[in-house]
Amino acid sequence: MSGSIASSPRCLDIFVGTALKFGICLIAPVLLVSGCSFVGFGDSIPPPIYDLGVPASVGEVTWEWETDAESLNVLPVVGGVAVFDGSGVTVLSGDTGQVRWEYHQGKGRVIGAVTSNGEHVVVQEPVPGAPQDFRMHVLDVATGESLREEALDVTERKVGDGGRFHAWIAPSLADVSVDHELWFSREGSEVIARRFDDGGRAWATSEVRACEGVGDVGPIALVDEVLLGSVTCYAFDEDDPDDDALHDSNADFTSEVVAWNAADGRELWRLETPEVTSPYHSRNRSLTDHSGGIVSADASPTLMSHWVDPTTEEYGWVEDANVVGSFEGGERLGVWRIGEYRVEDRSGEVLYRVSEPSEQGRVAPLALADGMVRVLESSEGGSEGVVFARFRGADREVDLSLEVESGVNLEFGVGAVVPGAVVVPFTDNEGRSGVVGMS
Repeated sequence: MSGSIASSPRCLDIFVGTALKFGICLIAPVLLVSGCSFVGFGDSIPPPIYDLGVPASVGEVTWEWETDAESLNVLPVVGGVAVFDGSGVTVLSGDTGQVRWEYHQGKGRVIGAVTSNGEHVVVQEPVPGAPQDFRMHVLDVATGESLREEALDVTERKVGDGGRFHAWIAPSLADVSVDHELWFSREGSEVIARRFDDGGRAWATSEVRACEGVGDVGPIALVDEVLLGSVTCYAFDEDDPDDDALHDSNADFTSEVVAWNAADGRELWRLETPEVTSPYHSRNRSLTDHSGGIVSADASPTLMSHWVDPTTEEYGWVEDANVVGSFEGGERLGVWRIGEYRVEDRSGEVLYRVSEPSEQGRVAPLALADGMVRVLESSEGGSEGVVFARFRGADREVDLSLEVESGVNLEFGVGAVVPGAVVVPFTDNEGRSGVVGMS
């Protein structure tokens, strides 16, 4: 497959140490790492990271990148996209799809994540020669250099993967503070900060110790210097365990979002979220970090989103819908409910709406400031190519197509809005896979 290449935007001529949600340019120093494979740049020097903005809309396919992995996962980083393929990670420029660097060190399953500021890629992998042991690497997004390495004790921590269970702790990988050399995890009712140098506890806190019943710290999310966690406590009668109020909308429970200082665990603020309707929905909230510094806590796909700005402590909620994006520094929110995408300001004033046919299902589209991108689950090639996605905006619609040979069936994964492009991973029935970039 091939596509036109977008022109390179302006590159800043200074090094910036901290990204404001991917909107900067890094000039990459010349650094090499043993075991980390850099590809295609003569003398192994990756090109500079350009100052790429997140697209507000898309109108064409601008690049395609191919590989031979069975499945791909894409996440935004400063300057582009990190592509995880199960054995490592490849970082692509967002404007051209050019390979910046890749990390494929050895055999064994590799999983990964990206820190909230997009400056670091974090991977977990088996230790060579000791497949039961695991280690975590923190990789610099500009060079691929391994900045930190941590041996992981994962004996008692397992997560599911396609019906199988592995000793992995993927939910912790993105919660890494490089400046403070800490990484964070949740264990039962505790949030724990661990040091990279010795794996010991730097600090730990439990926000449900006074809970007279069942207490739980749910998902956590690190945004710059603030660590957020969702906290639930509900009454439980140990003398009558069969009468569990977990799903009872009339149950006596508390539902909160708590913020801690990532360096020392000091509580910064606590937000009660009484609009959540049951302990079950509170415990199953997801925390999502959006561009612009907004974090949303989604109680369920159809109930509501609470959103919070961790730096200003401003918050609000959206009824009967979910926050799926934020724009203009978090001043505008992209909101999705089944059949409709809309953009509104923090006060809830709707700026515009885009209707979505009901047959598209319940999965949220990719949210942009001027509209949304809906990606099909699968397409079959023909003589004139295939339409695989559609952009719907406030004032226009665009079909996005690929040139695919007749008889080739494409399946598309979960896409992402990244600096420079909207990207979608794909696989086909001939063993190929890759990523499509649109702008």
